[in-house]
Amino acid sequence: PMINRINQLLNEPGSAVAFYYKDKPVTQKEFASCVKTYAAQAADIPGKKVVLYSDDTFCFFVGFFALMAAGKELILPTYYNDNLPEELDCPDIFTDKAHNGTVIIDYEGVSTDESCDVPLLLSAETCIYFYTSGSTGTPKKIGKRFQNMLDETVWLSELLEGALEKDPVFLATVNVNHMYGIFYHFLVPYSNGAVI
Repeated sequence: PMINRINQLLNEPGSAVAFYYKDKPVTQKEFASCVKTYAAQAADIPGKKVVLYSDDTFCFFVGFFALMAAGKELILPTYYNDNLPEELDCPDIFTDKAHNGTVIIDYEGVSTDESCDVPLLLSAETCIYFYTSGSTGTPKKIGKRFQNMLDETVWLSELLEGALEKDPVFLATVNVNHMYGIFYHFLVPYSNGAVI
């Protein structure tokens, strides 16, 4: 199952490039080290639900997997403002924006040595809350289990299988915090061997 592949990426990372962050390559090992660093910080957050917001794909997925590894439920708004924790009734926030009382995701500030050998285990049962765009009124909160997203990823990958060649390139135009952003910024490219 795909959850095992993602857990393997985080716990037995290779030296291949996994992401590009500010035009610099980030290896799977560096990505996993960054996730472990932030998972330790996420574990210290007392609440069960945490808001995650980032415009940056790399920072978003560091926070996404760190929060999942810490056993948190994720709330993913499609916008950011300074009142977000109050608006969503959730005081804890992971972001790459400057905000009081938050965990700031900053790759440059993280050691990528391999001293942290605590295993990261993501649960397919983690609940992730998305918001609709609000085009028909007030944005609505929708909860999905991570397993449902993985099942959809397998389906989308099978649908695209004939169109994919070696070293596929994906272009995602939707915000990474959006449900389809998660699919097309990470889950579908990763499951098809693309660098993100």
